[in-house]
Amino acid sequence: MELNCADRIEKLTRKLVSINSFNGEGDGESRVAGFIYDHFLKLDYFKKHNKQVMTFDCGMGRRSTIAYIKGKGKKTIILMGHIDTVGIRDYGKAMKYATDTDRLPQMLKSAFDLPKEVLKDMDSGNYLFGRGALDMKAGVAAYMVIMEHFAKHPEELNGNLLFLAECDEEGNSAGVIKALDCLIDIKEKEGFEYVACINGDYSTSSDNKRSVYLGTVGKLLPCFVAIGRESHVGDPFGALDPNLLLSVINKNISLNMDLADEEPGKTSVPPISLKQSDSKDSYTVQTALSGISYFNYMTYNSSPAAVLRKCLKLAKDSFNEALGIIDGNYRRYCRKNGISYKKFPYKAQVYSYEEWNRLLSTDPAYPKDMKKYAAKLLKEDPDIDMREYAYKLILKSYEYYEEKKPVVSSSSDPCFIQVSERMSIS
Repeated sequence: MELNCADRIEKLTRKLVSINSFNGEGDGESRVAGFIYDHFLKLDYFKKHNKQVMTFDCGMGRRSTIAYIKGKGKKTIILMGHIDTVGIRDYGKAMKYATDTDRLPQMLKSAFDLPKEVLKDMDSGNYLFGRGALDMKAGVAAYMVIMEHFAKHPEELNGNLLFLAECDEEGNSAGVIKALDCLIDIKEKEGFEYVACINGDYSTSSDNKRSVYLGTVGKLLPCFVAIGRESHVGDPFGALDPNLLLSVINKNISLNMDLADEEPGKTSVPPISLKQSDSKDSYTVQTALSGISYFNYMTYNSSPAAVLRKCLKLAKDSFNEALGIIDGNYRRYCRKNGISYKKFPYKAQVYSYEEWNRLLSTDPAYPKDMKKYAAKLLKEDPDIDMREYAYKLILKSYEYYEEKKPVVSSSSDPCFIQVSERMSIS
């Protein structure tokens, strides 16, 4: 069956794009969810079966929408798409028009020196410009049109069709995580058997075949926390700079094709840095004590445990490389200034989260105190970013590390890099 629906999909896409739903900014995600909910309730099928369309809260003022059409039997296909988008700062002077699909092309021409390829696409009239048009409101619109058709012809369904428009895909996946409860409830209530889930998100420009991909791709978030030694900038070799340690890790991981996962005929994109920062929140002439860095890491076959092993080895190698850089430069500094050289007094120590936690748990107060501190963080900020939450917990845990001393020695005062085993998976 082929639906002649391109114009209808385009019209709905333009409407969805016009509702700005930037991830975590305002109530846009809920407004899109509300628009879809109201849209379905206008259809005769859902007027009659209004309990088969619903919105649900996902926290932080965000909502998602689910609707389903019942045909024959228990087998059910899920059509899934996200309604949030990334922000619009990259639009520069054209930012005001980022969700105006009619005016945006001309505004982009005025604001940027665009490549010829982009100008050609604009002038062709074959492309729709607007934040979220590709990622992935056009996909959501296509699903809405499919739902419209089968709402008129449920007798054509040899099974059931469930539509899910979820918020927060670009962030912490709160929408799809919360949707799991709804999907289970519907499954138990209706006796559904979920047999397939189709996600109509975009493909990159490297795929020019309009491919349909089978299976799923793992998404891990290896997270590194480095705690070093502070010093005044006038004594830089008295410090162990966590920014340097993390920079070497970044160099050795980001875009490293040796870390790309493979399956027959396909290689994943390599890991890439998503964040690197230290713990300082204002300018001082003291070096940073700690820093955090994490990476997007796509997988086809590798398990989280296998990725963690690679990360631990890379962290250890990177730590030793950073120590070599520091020691080599200190040696040169001493030679140039006639100072007696003494080998840089740190050694690399790398722990997984499990190893670090086990090391500290010898203190009987540690588990209870950490549980109390974790509850305090969540009470003070229930919507805290999960990565910031984990970072604060690790910094707190460092207070229980008995070997840290004000006197530097190679054995009793090592710095460490922690590699978090609790990588987010979606």
